[in-house]
Amino acid sequence: YRVQSLPQSMLPLVWDFGQLNTTVEEMYIRQMVLRYINNEQLPEVQGLDTTVSKILTVSQDFMRAQQDECSFVSLRDVERVLKVMSWFYSQSQEDNDLFSLMRGDSDDSTTESEEEEEEETMEMEDQYVDDLTRSLLLALGVCYHACLKNRDEYRESVAPYFTPPLRLPGGAHQIAREIDRCQEVFLDNVDLAPNIAKNQALKENVFMMIVCIELRIPMFLVGKPGSSKSLAKTIVADAMQGNAAHKALFKNYKQ
Repeated sequence: YRVQSLPQSMLPLVWDFGQLNTTVEEMYIRQMVLRYINNEQLPEVQGLDTTVSKILTVSQDFMRAQQDECSFVSLRDVERVLKVMSWFYSQSQEDNDLFSLMRGDSDDSTTESEEEEEEETMEMEDQYVDDLTRSLLLALGVCYHACLKNRDEYRESVAPYFTPPLRLPGGAHQIAREIDRCQEVFLDNVDLAPNIAKNQALKENVFMMIVCIELRIPMFLVGKPGSSKSLAKTIVADAMQGNAAHKALFKNYKQ
């Protein structure tokens, strides 16, 4: 199709509605959070609506400050975060292995004593992350974190706003840790050929595909040749077989 310039005669009818300021947007976000709580998609916990609203408002402002396509955000992104958060929280409440595997997941990739000490510290911190906080962290990982280039800066920006009832004792580092742990659980529960490396690109692609397929969220996977796009699609299609899935984790997921 072709985009035609607006006729001069219609220019007086053009009106710039602008956009919501931060204060008004936070009010809208809080009402959206309350709707999920009232519909029992999220638990009724004192202060939850205020804390989640503030974290999402800060996330929206951070995205708008970017200099690329990530700056285009709206309340649809907030709705998507709440949808993903409620899904992850339902995983913790239902008879599903995802969160139990995350809590019991252990790393065997470290060999140096300093790395082992650091890992023990992280594990102690992770013990204090409840399922509700973990659900929000993973939702932020799907909806904001995944599309950013400067992810460290984003984690540092939102971490201070995790206040009771959402506790994040490990700070920004723990956000990355929780997202990475969920990616590892998904990848550990699929069948991989011996010559396939579990690199970061494959972990992220599989993680995003599984969540977006399960929640019917459109996703564009863009990357250079060899960045595990087609491979991830093949792996996910093989793993998500409904009741016929090879692993128990995927038996309750869509086919």
